Amino acid sequence: MFRRVLWKSILERKARTFVAVLAVTVAATTVSAVLHLQGDVQRRMAHEVRAYGPNLTVYPRGETHPLVVGGIELGGTSSARSLSEEAIAAAETCLPTGAPRVRVRSGEVVAKGVPCGAISVPWKEAIALCPWWATEGTPDERGEACLVGVDLAKRLFLSRGQEVEVNGRKLRVEGLLATGGVEDRQMVLSPARADLLGEGYAALWARVEGSASDVETVASAIERRVPSAAARPVRQVSESEGKVLARVRGLLLYICLAVLAASGLCVATTMLASASDREREMALLLALGAGPRRIATLTLSHAAVLGAIGGGVGYVLGWVAARILGTEIFHAPAEIAWGVLAPVLGASVALCLFGALAPLRRALTLSPAIVLKGE
Repeated sequence: MFRRVLWKSILERKARTFVAVLAVTVAATTVSAVLHLQGDVQRRMAHEVRAYGPNLTVYPRGETHPLVVGGIELGGTSSARSLSEEAIAAAETCLPTGAPRVRVRSGEVVAKGVPCGAISVPWKEAIALCPWWATEGTPDERGEACLVGVDLAKRLFLSRGQEVEVNGRKLRVEGLLATGGVEDRQMVLSPARADLLGEGYAALWARVEGSASDVETVASAIERRVPSAAARPVRQVSESEGKVLARVRGLLLYICLAVLAASGLCVATTMLASASDREREMALLLALGAGPRRIATLTLSHAAVLGAIGGGVGYVLGWVAARILGTEIFHAPAEIAWGVLAPVLGASVALCLFGALAPLRRALTLSPAIVLKGE
């Protein structure tokens, strides 16, 4: 009996049911699209921010390190002090598993009789960590090889494939390096020729995924573990991701709230009008002995069904919208997130239940005798 009355109340008033479901669907579509995009934006933003390079640098405590890469200070290369192999290894144990990192040796060399700065890093890892490092082709770091900064190459009249004498050793120029930073005036030696720069490490560059506070936590852990090292987050990188994500989340939240408010008003108005049409039905139920609890269950069940229908349709439409927007913005469609289904359905049902409060109050205050008489 209850189910029959419930479905009859939904199906007999198709126009009002359609308007209510449409309003809920619009809200659910917005929430679904926003939640899909929020997760996708976070993943894509993390990927894009990696182009800024390392967001944490570790160097000997008490030393001044003026090294600038792409306009970002990453520690220096001219200090007389260095970090030992044990200190670097201890610092690396504080990094999250899989976090990209590069060990950096530094010093001065003499190339073609001209003193110049030099660093030694694993080329493949360094180029992956610092995507703006531009080289010709794919340099082979094996053996007697080096990269030469474009400014230094002009100064020494060097080009790719030539040999250059560095501290009395013949090295092959594997390519010219352009970074827009101090490396343009330096040589980058292969790890095999790091012995030309002496013992120890000048710095450790790392990329820690997460917010600025996550990077600060890792930096503090390194300084506690290795007293001889100073760990400094590169704030231009570590903070930019968090700020951009916070602004994006705020904007998406405001959009959701605005759409939910408008849809909520539409649902409440529609359901109140539907309740007016059903006054005689409710009065008859009261006259036949249905108590307030039964009337409340019927009214709220009606609202919950509409919310579930609109939420389900809106979830699918929101995912489609997120795929389209993801393709337009990031050139890659957003992936479906099943974890978003429960929040979307919950918000949709809650929206309809809120809209049903006024009709429920009206139904519970009806006088069956007056309504059935038509007064």
